[in-house]
Amino acid sequence: TDVHFTLLINDVPYSMGASPIVTGQVSGSALITITINPSIVRLVNSSSDVVNFATTPVQGNIVILELSV
Repeated sequence: TDVHFTLLINDVPYSMGASPIVTGQVSGSALITITINPSIVRLVNSSSDVVNFATTPVQGNIVILELSV
């Protein structure tokens, strides 16, 4: 009943989450710390289920903040 996603940073698994299988919606959130600049961040389907885009418009959001100490 869930699809599992993994957040990879430079191809290293960072965080894994699950979203219920529903039509037209997948959601989740993660707070990450990047220590290597530049870095590649990817969200991958880590379950055995196939995820298809619905016929509804696709929308994605990402918020990037830089915090200095």
